[in-house]
Amino acid sequence: MLRSITDLELSYNQLTGAIPASVGNLTKISTFYVFANRLSGSIPWEVGKLRSVTDLQLSYNQLTGAIPASIGNLTKVSKLYLHINRLSGSIPWEVGMLRCVTDLALSNNQVTDTIPASIGNLTKVSILSLHTNQLSGSIPWEVGMLRSVTKLHLSNNQLTDAIPASINNLTLLELLAIHENRLGGHLPNDICLGGQLQYFSTYGNNVTGPIPRSLKNCSSLIRLRLERNQLTGNISQDFGIYPHLNYLDLSDNKFYGELSWKWEDFHNLSNLKISM
Repeated sequence: MLRSITDLELSYNQLTGAIPASVGNLTKISTFYVFANRLSGSIPWEVGKLRSVTDLQLSYNQLTGAIPASIGNLTKVSKLYLHINRLSGSIPWEVGMLRCVTDLALSNNQVTDTIPASIGNLTKVSILSLHTNQLSGSIPWEVGMLRSVTKLHLSNNQLTDAIPASINNLTLLELLAIHENRLGGHLPNDICLGGQLQYFSTYGNNVTGPIPRSLKNCSSLIRLRLERNQLTGNISQDFGIYPHLNYLDLSDNKFYGELSWKWEDFHNLSNLKISM
């Protein structure tokens, strides 16, 4: 039944129970929406048979178990939303086979283990959201291969080690959220190389060292949160002029010095926190 259907939208209902394995018979389906229901159980392996699907949204349910490796068969999918469920296990290596994906959201689950290096194959991804899980290990160097990414959400995990220098390659980056992890080391030197960065949050880590020059000159910034780290430097010299900045929190670091006259040019600044 329904073998010829191309679009199926069942979202915003009160559907319960599991996604049936027979969903794999919908081989011509392009759009499959079942988000915002009460679906439970695991994502069936047969989802990987939906070779024509371009938009798959299973978010806002109560799905459990691991993300099936068969997800890598969805080579035409551009939007894959699995966020706000109860998924566990690791991110399968096969996620790197989603070469057409532009939006990938796995956030607000209970996913563990490391971010696979195969994530670097997602060269078309614009939005990558892995926040609010239990991911550990370091941010893989291969993240720097995501040349199309504009929004990168890795916050609220258990990520460790230094932020990889390869993140400097993300010249289209508008939002970088890596707060509330266990990251250390220095901030990458060219973190704002593309001049597009608007939202940067790395608060609640163990980042050390000075403010990099590219961040000092990052006039595109709107919101900058660096609190609760071990950053050092002269507060009057290490920050530039940010005409669009409306929120700045530098508290609980090791900065010194006095506010510079340049801060008078922060015309949009409505929140400033620099308690030491």
